Amino acid sequence: MLFRTQDLSEIKVYLQRQWSKILTGRVSLQDFIFAKEVRLGTYSTNSKSTMPPSALVATHRMSTDHRAQPRFGERVRYVVVYGGPQARLMDLVVPPEQLVNDKSLRLHGTYYITKQIIPAVGRVLHLVGADLMAWFSELPRVYRAGYLRGPGLSLIAPPSPNNSTKEDGPKPGGNVRGVRTIDAFYQPTHCFLCHAIAPQEDILCTDCKTNPQQTVLTGMTVLREAERAYAQIVQICHNCIGGGVMEDPVACVSLDCNIYFERIKALQALERLDPLRQALYLFAQ
Repeated sequence: MLFRTQDLSEIKVYLQRQWSKILTGRVSLQDFIFAKEVRLGTYSTNSKSTMPPSALVATHRMSTDHRAQPRFGERVRYVVVYGGPQARLMDLVVPPEQLVNDKSLRLHGTYYITKQIIPAVGRVLHLVGADLMAWFSELPRVYRAGYLRGPGLSLIAPPSPNNSTKEDGPKPGGNVRGVRTIDAFYQPTHCFLCHAIAPQEDILCTDCKTNPQQTVLTGMTVLREAERAYAQIVQICHNCIGGGVMEDPVACVSLDCNIYFERIKALQALERLDPLRQALYLFAQ
């Protein structure tokens, strides 16, 4: 894009759009998985803080299953998730399958953007005077917070104040829950369909409520498209595993398969629409 257009404003818009997708969860987890070599036996045993993240994840797996010990030099996959304000990187690394199965975990979009993407892209764009950190800071805070909802957007459920009391601290490569932030006391206030301001703790705005027929029609269209997209991916997985009884969810969990991550993404998009499904059911009553 830089060589074709020589337009930094177009590059800025593109990067901010991609960063917004990362922060709102509209990306494939496959693109954010690290895979680093592990050489157990060569690291210092005095402190786990000197071990690389991949070794921490491998050690945590071995603590629950001794058969999970990696071979010398084997690459171990991990991702980085959000944690407490004082959490270290070693406290935020978990296996990809844990992020998929644990609804309380969230991909650390800010880490990937500021520590991985911006340094790499910046080495090129700094030569033409672009300040990527300034571009990132210009994103609306609602994007950087990650608490958005609606079709195609993440619906992040803030932790309940009653269930967010402090714990003994996050375990390396394990649980990073139990963090209390100000978001725990404030619910999103945007309409699920038109993204306008909605009443507190309500998923639909006043305009959508006053036109129930159009709201039901639009909502059912959104739900139908999400269900169709998920069903198509499930059918691909069903054909891949050799047919038989249709399974939902599909038993295959191969991290080497692109379709697996697409299926997870489609399922999460469908689950985010559950509040809308309930609201439409009430309208139908």
